[in-house]
Amino acid sequence: MITESELVALSLEKFKVWESFDQNKFEQIFDEEGLLICYNGKAETKTELLQEFLDPKRKLNAFTIRKPIVRIFGATAVVHADGEITVDNFGKKETLAMNFLDVWVQREKGWKLVSAHFNQIN
Repeated sequence: MITESELVALSLEKFKVWESFDQNKFEQIFDEEGLLICYNGKAETKTELLQEFLDPKRKLNAFTIRKPIVRIFGATAVVHADGEITVDNFGKKETLAMNFLDVWVQREKGWKLVSAHFNQIN
């Protein structure tokens, strides 16, 4: 059974993969049917995320996690935390206070991210 600290580590790994954009790791972590709900409300599929990550005009530079809350329900787990994200968006660097919610599901080949939701904190 996965532990709370291992789930927090998976969510951190997700951000590291997005920061360095390791496409192989991204393929391993993000479920084929997964969705990312951006802070602007836009839902993005795995295919759409891959296209965005390959665009050099948009880049995640850093993310910090504070106060994680983890809940495990058998083969499903939820990680929620506050944090700060720094992005380079078409040449404009922005740092935003955020909170996020990741939903992980245990699949045959390990834990996969099936849903990620970001919300900007004002």
